[in-house]
Amino acid sequence: MGGIAEKHKNNSVIQYYIDWVKASRDAFVISVVLDVSHEVEAMKPVCEIIVQEILPSVRAMVAVKLTKTYGLSQEQAAKRMGTTQPAISQYKREIRGHKSRLFRQNPKLLEMVDDIAKKVASGELTSLDMTLEFCRVCQHMRSHGLICELHREASSVMDGCTMCTKSGR
Repeated sequence: MGGIAEKHKNNSVIQYYIDWVKASRDAFVISVVLDVSHEVEAMKPVCEIIVQEILPSVRAMVAVKLTKTYGLSQEQAAKRMGTTQPAISQYKREIRGHKSRLFRQNPKLLEMVDDIAKKVASGELTSLDMTLEFCRVCQHMRSHGLICELHREASSVMDGCTMCTKSGR
């Protein structure tokens, strides 16, 4: 009998080759050979980039606008955004959602974030509406290839990928 088992750890593939050799009638000896020569790069799905970088950035920018531009307290901003006051504090101090360079370089994205903040401040958006607005931002970013840059930085496996721009989403 023999088999191969794989274990992924720290982006490396570790293969265990196991051979069972019958040593005697009642005992088995296991021979294990470790092969760590294969390097594997993890591929992050685009949705992971959105969840880890885009959405926190949008939320942070909206939170800062609500408190600085519209004069809401952190507690008021948190309530309207469906989050907590400590989260708003972390957004303001750039502990959370600080990867917003793509937004700062793109006037259309800044306009979209400003529009969301204005509507949240006026009470015009429900939680569902705010979710849809966030989705609109992501759809715009995907359809214009703006998420691709972040995706390639996270995973060089994505070099040459045109998934977002081809899908038109």
